[in-house]
Amino acid sequence: MNRESLQGSWEAHYVPVAVEGNVGVAQGRTRYLRPDGAVEREFENIFNLHFDESGRCTRFTEWYMQPRAT
Repeated sequence: MNRESLQGSWEAHYVPVAVEGNVGVAQGRTRYLRPDGAVEREFENIFNLHFDESGRCTRFTEWYMQPRAT
């Protein structure tokens, strides 16, 4: 996923890591880019999602942190 914005761009990649019943967990990374394409900020994400019987998300919790500099 990639989206343009006035400040630059962002890109994100998420994958499901667990699903049981109407609850899912996804893990991913979000990067906010400068207009020149350089990474300005980066976050590791965990999402906890709860869905109703029609498949609509009824509750969403996000945890995020910046990765350690290497």
